[in-house]
Amino acid sequence: MTAHAAQGQSSSADGKAAALPEKGAEDIVVTGFRKGELEAVQAKREAFIVSDAIVSDDIGRLPDQNTAAALRRIPGISVQEDQNEPRFPSIRGLPPTYNRTQVNGAIVATGDNGGSRTVPLDTVPSNFAQRLEVYKTVTPEMDPNAIGGIINIVTRSAFDSDGPFLNATTAFTLLEQANDIASERASWRANAQAGTRFGADQQFGIVGQVNYSLRNYDITQFETATPSFREYTGAGAPVDLGRGNGIPVPVQERLFLYNNVRERIGGALALEWQPGQGVYMRLFGTYNRFKDNETRDENRLEQVGNVTNQTATTGTFASARNVINLNLPTTSQEIWNVQYNARVEASDQLRIDADAIYSGAQGKEVGRGETFRSASSAAFAFDYDAADFFFEFAPRTPASLANPALHPFLNRTESLNTTRQDIYEGRLNLTYDAAIGDSEVELKAGAYSGAPIMCAIRIKPPIR
Repeated sequence: MTAHAAQGQSSSADGKAAALPEKGAEDIVVTGFRKGELEAVQAKREAFIVSDAIVSDDIGRLPDQNTAAALRRIPGISVQEDQNEPRFPSIRGLPPTYNRTQVNGAIVATGDNGGSRTVPLDTVPSNFAQRLEVYKTVTPEMDPNAIGGIINIVTRSAFDSDGPFLNATTAFTLLEQANDIASERASWRANAQAGTRFGADQQFGIVGQVNYSLRNYDITQFETATPSFREYTGAGAPVDLGRGNGIPVPVQERLFLYNNVRERIGGALALEWQPGQGVYMRLFGTYNRFKDNETRDENRLEQVGNVTNQTATTGTFASARNVINLNLPTTSQEIWNVQYNARVEASDQLRIDADAIYSGAQGKEVGRGETFRSASSAAFAFDYDAADFFFEFAPRTPASLANPALHPFLNRTESLNTTRQDIYEGRLNLTYDAAIGDSEVELKAGAYSGAPIMCAIRIKPPIR
């Protein structure tokens, strides 16, 4: 967009016309997110298949912590969150396990301890990508197991710029809910990316990037049991739902205080060679690590025995018990990827792509917790009020809940879950462009290690 600024311009009162710029007027060129939108539309127009994309100008200007958060801005993409942070993308409403995640077209291993092939994209910061692409159909060079779709993270190339470049960002975050439970570490993030071309004919390129982020925040949470309610007889005795007086009574009140410290660190390095327009080779490697240290403190007040003084929304329990859980779970995940890519344009119509890929990931979950439980007694008696959506338990002796002597030690639990995945791939793809009359024809054939040869054809009629 270009705007002309000049002195001495005049306009009529009704705004019908304005004077032309005077001699010597300067051009003010306005750039920004519009450039990124145009590039995304152009990429979608030129794609062989149904796809959407978001480019770095968009990602860089948005306050997204990770790649999953940035993907929310693409049509047809939703995300599953973990502790208020996007983690698993979903394409067209299908479960995330049906998707495949790639970096520069190479498959990414997963360290998710859930046992699925879903890649937790909260591990990868959003500024890692030059462009995020979502393919809703697959072509021969892609993983045929991508039932839902493919998420492709495209990193920056030294040949995207005419000269050297350096981008760096540092940000500090002040969270309203933080520093009240456990950790008091400051929330901040920083990243830097640099690249240049070199050699006698500028045929070599190198791009490197590093990133680090730390997010420390607290969460207050309200939960209840499943099922959450039960009924009572006219005499106040507990029975299952549907067998009592028809008045649902909350079973328990669970109050949580969470503190999460999420730390990410990663980097990438690309070495490129492009001796001419018809040949391109790249050696690329990346490593990203995610670690989550949590403090989960729980207070659970549970009803015991019969209910008294019951109305449609209130009642009293003369006896109850209280449970305190202190948990310190730790989750860590690492993802790394090494790949060699070669592209040769054998002729004006034929292009050959060859790739050798290794991707690995590992995940680790350590659980540690202690439980303290009181005896059932009148010291924990309470009145309940279920008139609002979030019901309330009002202890008659609040001091009992804060008395350690009334909460003897019950048990300690420890757990360890680990996951490791290694993927080795080789690919060879052929793309042939031709013309049939006024229509453009593109034919693709791909050989993928562990998969049959695939072919696809696209005919693009002329625009009238």
